[in-house]
Amino acid sequence: MQVQARIDTRADEPQVRMSLPAEIAIEVAPPTPLAKPEPAEEPKRPEEPRATQHSDANVQQVGAIAPPGGPPLVTARAIPNVLPSELVALIRKPGSPLAKPQAAGGPAAIHGAFAPGQVVVYVLDCSGSMGAGGKFDAARAALVATLQQQPATVRVQVLVYAGGAKALLASDGALPATEANVRAAAEKLAALDARGASNHREALRAAVAFRPDVILLLTDADDLSAAALKPVLAAAQKPVSLCVGLVAADGVRGVRELK
Repeated sequence: MQVQARIDTRADEPQVRMSLPAEIAIEVAPPTPLAKPEPAEEPKRPEEPRATQHSDANVQQVGAIAPPGGPPLVTARAIPNVLPSELVALIRKPGSPLAKPQAAGGPAAIHGAFAPGQVVVYVLDCSGSMGAGGKFDAARAALVATLQQQPATVRVQVLVYAGGAKALLASDGALPATEANVRAAAEKLAALDARGASNHREALRAAVAFRPDVILLLTDADDLSAAALKPVLAAAQKPVSLCVGLVAADGVRGVRELK
């Protein structure tokens, strides 16, 4: 018997290939937190004033300002006197028999009349910086007005300095503040020019040699310190008060004692 070849009529199984799209990254924002209610603003309390220290020992107290029904808003504060207590103690009170009236409309004196027997040396800075803005003229005018306030029972000397120091009144010591001596000092002051650099230590050393009770240094230098000048004062033969007046275009102000 003849065997016929079998014919496989089955078609090959189709192969289906599917290409899936790449994963799509989706960013999901985190949930927004619920907003918290803002706390109620507390009422502001007034700031307490800061405590400060004043370098001058002699001060006047000003009382606190208190609003109705409340605590003080401003506590007591210290205000320096125009002159240090050591200088005030040596100056005669206004109205004394030796006090001299000041000319109306003239330059203001730095201080009034000293008590009898005091020796005062005035030291005037004549450096170049003093010539700016009329400071030297203002200092000379204030110094002359101050000398005119002194009675003849007060002995004075006037030193001027820049790099070196020299006395205006021709004497080895202080002279009575007579009208003639004050006039001589004023005439010599009027003939001066401001030039050169300041040598404060040399000027103070020259002033100490006159054995004064008070030295009043007039300068536009606002950086003088007791530490820099103490060695010179320590060489004095007797205790002396050193006061410094700051010179400005409108005169001498801020007189203070260096301690």
